[in-house]
Amino acid sequence: HWVNGNVSKEGITKDMEAWKEVGIGGFQHFALDWGIPHGDAEYNSPEFHDYMAHAFSEAERLGLEAAFNSAAGWSCTGGPWIKPEHSMKMIVWSETQFIGGSEISLELERPELNKGQQAYNFYRDVAVLAFPTLQNDQYRLVNWEAKSLMDLMARSDSHIPTFDEAPQDALIAANDIQIITEKMDDNGVLDWDAPQGNWTVLRIGFTTTTKTTKPSTKGGFGLEIDKMSRAAADIHWDKVIEKIIRDANGQETLTTILIDSYEVGHQNWTDDFPQLFQSLNKYDIIPNLVCMTGRIVENTVYTERLLWDVRNTVAEYTHQNYFQYFKEKCHQQGFQLACEPYGTGTFDALKVAKMTDL
Repeated sequence: HWVNGNVSKEGITKDMEAWKEVGIGGFQHFALDWGIPHGDAEYNSPEFHDYMAHAFSEAERLGLEAAFNSAAGWSCTGGPWIKPEHSMKMIVWSETQFIGGSEISLELERPELNKGQQAYNFYRDVAVLAFPTLQNDQYRLVNWEAKSLMDLMARSDSHIPTFDEAPQDALIAANDIQIITEKMDDNGVLDWDAPQGNWTVLRIGFTTTTKTTKPSTKGGFGLEIDKMSRAAADIHWDKVIEKIIRDANGQETLTTILIDSYEVGHQNWTDDFPQLFQSLNKYDIIPNLVCMTGRIVENTVYTERLLWDVRNTVAEYTHQNYFQYFKEKCHQQGFQLACEPYGTGTFDALKVAKMTDL
C-alpha cells in the first residue's frame, strides 16, 4: 500500500528486497488515503507512473510477482476521469395528480435530486407514465426501497418476497398504465387529452448514484464506473489501467489485475437498461416502472416478480459488462483477473467467484 503518495524509489527497493529475503513471492499494489499528509506521488501523475515503473523493474530483478488494483483505494473502480454520464446510475421520479376530462397543459416537475446529485447536475428523462389515481395511494410493497434497489446499500436479506395480498383500492391494473412520454416536450410541459377521472403522472428519469472510489488518495478520487456499461469500463481502462500496464514495459513480473473490495452499493439503471431488460426477460420494463415506486401493479406476486427481474437484470449485466469484461480485457493482454467476489452490490457472488482467475 502506498499511503497518501508517500513513496520513494529507495523505499520501494528496500521493501521488495526485504520481501524477497523472507520468502514473500509477490505483491498487490494499492494507492490509498489514510488521513496523513500527502507525499509527492499523486495517483496517475507522471511521478506516480515513474514510481510504478521502478516497482515493476525491481520486482522483475528480484523475481517477484506483481499485481495492481483497478483504481485508487481498495473499492472499487473509477476516478476523476469518470463523468456522471458513465457513473453508476439510479432512477428518480416526480409525481403530479390532476383531474382529467379535457386537454391539459402543465409543466411536470423535474425529479428532485439529493444534495450530492445536485453537485453533478446530471439528469436524463426515461418515460412519462399515467394511471388512474388510487383511492389508497399510500400503500406500498413491503421493503420496496430495497427490492427496487432504490436503497443503494440494502442487504440482500431485505429482498425476501412477501405474499400478503394488497388492498383492492391499492391495485393498479397493468392495462390502465398509459405511456405518454411523447406528450411531454423538451421543457417538461405535458400536453395531453386526459380521459375522465383522477390521474397520477410519473415523470421518470435517471441520475448518478454519486458513489465514488474509496479510500482514494489524491488524484484517484472520483465517480465509480457504471457497472453495466462496457463503454464506461473502456474509459477507465484507457485512462489508468493501460498506463500502469505500460509502466511494466512488457516485463513478466506483472501477472494480475485486481478488482478488490466491492463497497459501492447498488445501481438500478444504465443508459440501455430497457433494451437489456427486454433481451433478458422478454417483456417491456417501461410501463412496469410504476413498480419501482413501490406501488402494486396487478397484485403482490406480479410486483415482486417484476422487481426480482430488475435485480436479476442488474446482476446479469454487472457480471457480463464489469467482472467478465475485465477478465476478457485482462486475458487479451496475457494477465489474470483477481477479484473479491462479494460485497454490497447486485451480483451473484458465486458466479463471479467461479468466473474469476483468482
